[in-house]
Amino acid sequence: GDTLLMQKQPALALKKYETAWRLQNSGPLAIKLYNAKLLSGKPVEADAGLLDWLKQHPDDAASRAYLAQSAMERGNYKLANTHYAKLLEKSPNNILLLNNYAWSLQHAGDARALDYAERAYKLAPDNTAVMDTLAEILMGRGQTKRAIQLFQQALSKVPDNTEIEYHYIQALEKSGDTVHARSELERLLASGVAFSHESEARTLLKQLQGRAN
Repeated sequence: GDTLLMQKQPALALKKYETAWRLQNSGPLAIKLYNAKLLSGKPVEADAGLLDWLKQHPDDAASRAYLAQSAMERGNYKLANTHYAKLLEKSPNNILLLNNYAWSLQHAGDARALDYAERAYKLAPDNTAVMDTLAEILMGRGQTKRAIQLFQQALSKVPDNTEIEYHYIQALEKSGDTVHARSELERLLASGVAFSHESEARTLLKQLQGRAN
């Protein structure tokens, strides 16, 4: 199954995992089944299978965390938030869980996002991912001054992080500093480094250039 998955044949991999599952169950295999179903275009079946496993094995934190992160990445914030909340009941100071929960709550429009982001930042003030999440949430609430400070702080540690750089540019634009935002955006796009928001960034640059003209 693992070999077939590496060869990008998830449907065939799924069959092997299902055979293995009939022989012996385990948390790691439950995750592999889940992943193979997702890659085979069966997200509903994947979620149902792993949820069933978790009902029978509620203390399997690894499988629960995998489900939560996958749900978050797929935009199923309700499912993600349910399981991040359960994970945090037993690991209330886990930085990764706090940070992901804050991010997921924010995208679900839940006001508690800021509280969890602040908790993560208090525990790990030098963690750039935590700074980025907190700053994004603050930016969404109009607190651009502190957001900019956090983005700058993060970029001083990881100056080549294009995602954080773009978030910083967005904060500059929201604060009204369009000249600085345009300058930073032109420099970022001229670097030739690909990043996930590149298309969005080019649209923003056109808007900023249009305002300048």
